[in-house]
Amino acid sequence: MAEQAGGKAQIDFLCVEDGCGGVVKFDLMSLAQDDFQVLCPKCHKPYQFDAELRGKLLKLRNLIMAVREAEPILGDCNVAVAV
Repeated sequence: MAEQAGGKAQIDFLCVEDGCGGVVKFDLMSLAQDDFQVLCPKCHKPYQFDAELRGKLLKLRNLIMAVREAEPILGDCNVAVAV
């Protein structure tokens, strides 16, 4: 599905290991892969996401894909999201 979208959605955060300061980056579109793994590039700490966070990230991924799909009409309409 990510290949159909033809894009990337990079997520990054600071490593939580004391004194590391590395920036952990990953492509949100690759989150659905069974072998998905994130490592800090500086200290090589592995990160795993629990089911709740993974679910939220997948919802964000779906939202990004929906906005990309609607891009051709977004200039012709007003859009608002209330939460």
